Amino acid sequence: MVKLLQSVAGIGRVAIATLIAELPELGRLNRRQICAIVGVAPYANDSGASRGRRRIVGWRFEVRRAVHGDPHRHPPQPRHPRLLRGSNRRR
Repeated sequence: MVKLLQSVAGIGRVAIATLIAELPELGRLNRRQICAIVGVAPYANDSGASRGRRRIVGWRFEVRRAVHGDPHRHPPQPRHPRLLRGSNRRR
C-alpha cells in the first residue's frame, strides 16, 4: 500500500502516514466510497422536481487536511498579484 501511495505525485510522507492511519478501509472500498468517507463527494439534496444545493456530508477532517492542505496555515496565493494592488489608472 505504501509503495502505491508513494507513486502518486504530490503525496508526501505526512499525507501517506495520515491516509494509512485514518483510513483503514483504503484497500477494501472503491474510489466513490472512499471519496464519500473523506468528504470530497458532493451529495444532491433533490426531491421530485425541486433541486437543492449539493453538500459534502460525512468527512474525516485529518485526511482531508492532509490531502488538500490546511487553508488557514497556507492560504492560496493569487495568480495575479497585480490584481490585489488595484489598478494604477486614475479615474
